[in-house]
Order: sequence, then C-alpha cells, then structure tokens
Amino acid sequence: MRRGTFSGNNNERPRNPDRVQWATSVVTRFAKDTGLGDDLRADPETVLADLLADLLHWCDAQKTNRRLEGDISFESALGRALGHYREEVANEVSGLIEDSQTP
Repeated sequence: MRRGTFSGNNNERPRNPDRVQWATSVVTRFAKDTGLGDDLRADPETVLADLLADLLHWCDAQKTNRRLEGDISFESALGRALGHYREEVANEVSGLIEDSQTP
C-alpha cells in the first residue's frame, strides 16, 4: 500500500473520514485557485473533471523531468487508486463489523 506519515491520534491508521477531509482540502483549494469556487457547490463533478484533466497535463509534463526515474502513467495511477479505494472501503466495513461484535 502507500507509504507516508499520518498525524492522527495515537498513531492510528487513517480512516476514510480522514481521507475525505484530505480530498476536500485538495478539491477546495483547486476550485479556489482556478476560479471555480462557486462551481464546487453547484457542479462538483465539473470541478473534479477539471482537476483530473490538469493532473493528466501534470503527468505529461513530468516526462521531461529528469529528476524522475520513470514516467508517470495516469492510467496506471488511476488503476492503483481504485485498488486502494476498494481495499480502504472493505477495511472500514470490516472494522465496523468487528467493532459491533466486541462486547
């Protein structure tokens, strides 16, 4: 899975509400920086689509970044993201079931 640090309480692993908060921060900042702040409430899918399109441009631009060891494939990253998402949702549901069975 992913590497990194999480600054949650008691060194817990991040939960899906944490991930939602991080994503909200990114999308909100993107909407503000691009002048789409008002669209975030009215048309959040357009804001997301614009962010994803800009990430595609970012991946293309990295092809000339000599500091990277390899290219960045948006399609590959998206596939990995879907795998992470499915695992995180399954783990959260599994944890809720286990918590409900604890006396």
